[in-house]
Amino acid sequence: MKLIQSPWVAVLAAIVVFAGTLFYTWPKEQFIRPAPVRARAMPPPISAGPSWAFNNPELEQMVAEIHEERATLAQKETELKEFEKRLQIERAEITQVTQTVARLQAEFNQNVTRIKQEEVVNLKRLAKTYVEMSPDSSASVLHEMDDPSVVKILAFMKETEVAPILEALAKLDTHDPSKVSGPKRVAQLSERLKLSLKDPEKPK
Repeated sequence: MKLIQSPWVAVLAAIVVFAGTLFYTWPKEQFIRPAPVRARAMPPPISAGPSWAFNNPELEQMVAEIHEERATLAQKETELKEFEKRLQIERAEITQVTQTVARLQAEFNQNVTRIKQEEVVNLKRLAKTYVEMSPDSSASVLHEMDDPSVVKILAFMKETEVAPILEALAKLDTHDPSKVSGPKRVAQLSERLKLSLKDPEKPK
């Protein structure tokens, strides 16, 4: 009885009652161990650049148009190269024709006797002098001249005046191998006489 009436027993009983009351009144969730949380699957990382893994009809059309334009440009480039080759061929032909024309012009200029305006007065005077001379005398003098000078003088004579002089000139012969005499020279003079050109008179 002394033990039961001891204050320590009362304190111990109070502690037991408090612990029991606390156990029954405390929430049960605090004593239940929570189930482990499963790790959620992380979504795939998003790339920093643009993603082309999708179907875009407009983009496909643009790509097709770009390929078509490239093919067209390549075809035009081929056509331009062919055109350039044709131009080079035509340019070479034109150059050849130009050279041929220049050569023919040079040959023509060699055969043509051109009478300049400042020579007209003197040539007319000489032509009148040789006409007044006998055909044999005129032929002897003209025989010593070069062909261009003879043609210039004969160009200012009439046909009836030229004929006797050429006839006398055809009968002349020379032993100089550098000069052509006789009918051959008369033929050359006649040909050059047809090609003689006079400059137009200057306006007064």
